[in-house]
Amino acid sequence: MRSSIGDTDQADSSQVLLVKDEKVDVTSKNTKRIYDFEQVLDIVGSDGFYQKLLIYGFICPYSILMPILELCTVFLLSEPDHWCHVSGNETGTYTLAHWKERVLPKVIGADGHERYSQCFMYDEKSNETGDKRQMIPCNNGWEYDTTDYKRTIPTANNWVCSKSHYAAQAFTIASAGNAFGAICFGYIGDRYGRKIVLVVGTIINLIARTWSFYTTETFWLFLLTHFIVSTCYPMVGIIAVTSIIEICNKDCISWILGLSTVSVVVKL
Repeated sequence: MRSSIGDTDQADSSQVLLVKDEKVDVTSKNTKRIYDFEQVLDIVGSDGFYQKLLIYGFICPYSILMPILELCTVFLLSEPDHWCHVSGNETGTYTLAHWKERVLPKVIGADGHERYSQCFMYDEKSNETGDKRQMIPCNNGWEYDTTDYKRTIPTANNWVCSKSHYAAQAFTIASAGNAFGAICFGYIGDRYGRKIVLVVGTIINLIARTWSFYTTETFWLFLLTHFIVSTCYPMVGIIAVTSIIEICNKDCISWILGLSTVSVVVKL
């Protein structure tokens, strides 16, 4: 196999690849011109062990693990039902429902149904003086419903009521990071190669995600790490799948895309 530029056709200045036919001398004119990468794949093989190894040994596990690091935020930032903590029932004299009835006012929720207030409680002093019970903001912290989650970032840091917008801001920052990463990593991938983006993006994702778990007490720092993590996903995953597609038979494209999507669903 050898390459030739221009060959005998002066009008064609593009580089072509000359491949010696079977049992034909390389100096013979009986050669095959290769004009695109797909023809090279047809010669060297585009559906062999190497491609299968990348598909089943890399893409499938990668498609399962990478979304975990990103989509776990949906659960970590979940805000369960909560109500004001009011001291006086530490011994469990009253059931939870009875205690709520005594110390929490009822309000109309966002769904239009009546429920106990999540951010207000009755003023204990008004009870002592016999005055009409007044509502005041929670001043002793909150209690949380642990039916679905024992602990989340909002429950650990009391991101509720006046701070309930913190979780929404985190998701907004994540979307901004996705957009920035698509532009930045897309350019780097075209300029310096997709392998660099894949390796660097994965490392950044792992480090920044781990770091973000320890920055929740400082909100702006949590947003910064969350932004950095979001720049890597889903662009890094797209680049990984694209890199494999380019060296596989074109008939396998739908199978690879479907397999990577199914892997994400299996993770969920």
